[in-house]
Amino acid sequence: MQFQEIMSMDPMFPPRARKCASSLYTCAKKVSTRLLVQFINSSMYEREQSVRKVRKYIRQSLPAVILTDILSSMVPVPSDKWRFPCAATLDRLHCKMHPECELVYGRLDRVIRVMFSEDISQVSINLKTVNIDLYKQVIASLTGVMTKLPSRPFPLLTSLVVCGGSVHSDDIITRIEELCEVLKDFAGNIENLHLPVASNLSLRSVSDIRRIRSLRADRTKAFNKRGLYHLCHPESHSRAGLQVLHLGVFKHTHFEKQDVAEFLKCMKNLLEFSLLDSDRALVRLDGSCTPGDKVLTYSVFKRAMRDTEESASIRGQIGPHLLATNLRAMSVVDRSLKPHYILESASLLHRLSIDWQQELSFPPFNRFKSTWFTDMMKGQSWVTLSKRLTRLDITFPAAYSINSYSLPLEDYTRLMQNLANLEELRLVGAGQGGPIPLMPTLQYCPKLRDLVLEKCPVHVPDNYEVVDQRFVSHSLKRFFYLGEMSSLLVHDFMMRGISHYMPALTELEIQPQTVLGYCGLRPDQVLELSSLMHLEKLSLPLSIRECIMNLPQIIFVLREFPSLRFLTLSWGMWCESYDISRGKISYMMAWLFNALGAENANIHLELSYKQHPREFCNFV
Repeated sequence: MQFQEIMSMDPMFPPRARKCASSLYTCAKKVSTRLLVQFINSSMYEREQSVRKVRKYIRQSLPAVILTDILSSMVPVPSDKWRFPCAATLDRLHCKMHPECELVYGRLDRVIRVMFSEDISQVSINLKTVNIDLYKQVIASLTGVMTKLPSRPFPLLTSLVVCGGSVHSDDIITRIEELCEVLKDFAGNIENLHLPVASNLSLRSVSDIRRIRSLRADRTKAFNKRGLYHLCHPESHSRAGLQVLHLGVFKHTHFEKQDVAEFLKCMKNLLEFSLLDSDRALVRLDGSCTPGDKVLTYSVFKRAMRDTEESASIRGQIGPHLLATNLRAMSVVDRSLKPHYILESASLLHRLSIDWQQELSFPPFNRFKSTWFTDMMKGQSWVTLSKRLTRLDITFPAAYSINSYSLPLEDYTRLMQNLANLEELRLVGAGQGGPIPLMPTLQYCPKLRDLVLEKCPVHVPDNYEVVDQRFVSHSLKRFFYLGEMSSLLVHDFMMRGISHYMPALTELEIQPQTVLGYCGLRPDQVLELSSLMHLEKLSLPLSIRECIMNLPQIIFVLREFPSLRFLTLSWGMWCESYDISRGKISYMMAWLFNALGAENANIHLELSYKQHPREFCNFV
C-alpha cells in the first residue's frame, strides 16, 4: 500500500464506528458484576451466612432478566466465539487471557452458589474450561441450590446446558443422576437440557420432566436399551413432548440397533435424532462387526422400516405399510444413502448430513460400492430429495485420507444443480483432486444464507472489470473458509472476489489449517473487504512480515469498515525466528488493542484460539 493511499484515508474512525457512551444499564451491570466477582474471590465467601445475605440482597434488588444477564456475562457461553474464542474449545483448557475464563476455571461452583436461583431462566457451562477437580462441586452446587431449605420451584428455568463431556466427566454420573432427579421435581418447565454424560437412571428422571423438548448427552455410561425405554414409555412426558434427541452412544455391549429401531417407531413426534454418529472411531484394522460396535442412526432408520414392513406382512395386512416418522433432519454416517427410503418414511425431512470413509468400501469391510455417491446422484429419487433440502452437510472421504473421493467437477455440477432451495451448505474435503468453482455455487443456490467450506480448494476469478450479476448473492450472510491454504496462496484476489460477489455478508471467517508456513494476508488485501457495508464479524490471518513494522497501517485499514464490530486475528508465520516469536504476537495484539481504544473504536479485538492456543496459556 502506497504512502499516498494511506494519507488519503480517514484520519479517524467515522462517528458511526466509534463507541457510544455506555447506557446506565450497562454501567450498572459492570459495577454489579465486579462487586460480585470480588465477593466470590474473597475470604468472606467462606462464611455461609455471607453467601445467604448476598443471594438475598441481589434477588430482592434485581429482576429475573437482569440476574440471568449478569450470570451469562460472568460465565462465557460456548456459542459466543467472537467474544471468547476459547469458550467452545474441544480440548481441556485453562485460559488466562480472559478474567471471565479464570473465574470459571477455578471458581465456577462459587459462581453458581451465589448467582443461581429460581429467578434464572438459562444456564450454560462448558466443562472443558473448568478444573477437573471442580466437576463434582459444580454439579453439586446446582443440586444444592435447588434443594436447599426452604425449597422452592424453579418455574423460570427453561434451558440448562452443561456440555464438554469427556472421560473425566464419566466419574460424576452419580451427581448427574441426582441433578436430573432434582430437575424433575423442581424445574418442570425446562425445555432444553444438555448433559455431559447420561445413564438409564438419569433418562428415567428426564422422561418425567413435563415440558422437555430437547435432550442432548455428550456421553453415556451405565446405559442400555432400558434408558430408551424410559424415554418412550407410554406414561412418560418425553414420549409425546421430546422433539430433539442426541445421545453419545459409542460402544455398549448390550445396546443394539434393533432396540433403537423399536424406540424410533414409538417416538412419533421426534424431529431430530442421532447417536452422535460423526464422533465415531475411524476404520478398525480387523474389520470386525461384533456386538458392541457403534450403532449408526441411518442403520436404525432402515431397520425400523424393515421391521414395520415385516410386522405388517405377519399380520396379513394387504398393501404397502411403511414406517412413518416426523423427522426433519438425519445424519448418514459410513453408510450409502438410499434417497427413496427418506422419501417414503421421512417425507418432511429437509436437513441432511452425509459423512463416510472410503476405506469401508474395500475388503475386509465391503459395506458399500466406492462409487455409491456418484451413482446415487444420477437417480431420480436424489433429484426429488435434493430439491426439498434447506440444509446440506457433506464430509467427503478426502477429509480423512489422501487420494480418496473428493467431489470431482463433474459430480460437483450434478450435486449442485438441484439445490435451488438450499439455505445452508457445508462441504468438507471437496475439491482435493481439482478446485471447485466458488462463484457458481452462489448461482446454483440463490437462497443460500450460510456457506461453510473446510479443506476445500476453490477457484475464484482474477478479472473484476466486469462482474457477472448472475453469480452475485444478495442472500448470503455468513461465509466460512477454513482449513485450506493452497487457494489462499494461489488467489491474491480472493478477498476482492468475496467483496464483489457476496455484498450482503455480515459474518466472514477465513482461517487456514495452520498459520505455520503461511505468509498471511497483506493490509491491501484486507482493505478489499471494506466495501462490505454490512460486515460485522471478521476473522482473518494477517501477515507478520507486512505488519510488524507498520502496525498503524492496520488501524487505517480498519477505519474503512463501516459496520465492523468483532475482529479475530491470527498471524501468518514463516519459519524465520522473528516470525514465530510468541512475544511478537502478544506485543502486536496489545498495540492494536490500545490503538483501537485510543480512537474509541467500537471493535472487539480477539486472537484466534485455534491458530495460537499457547497464547491463551497452557493446556491442562
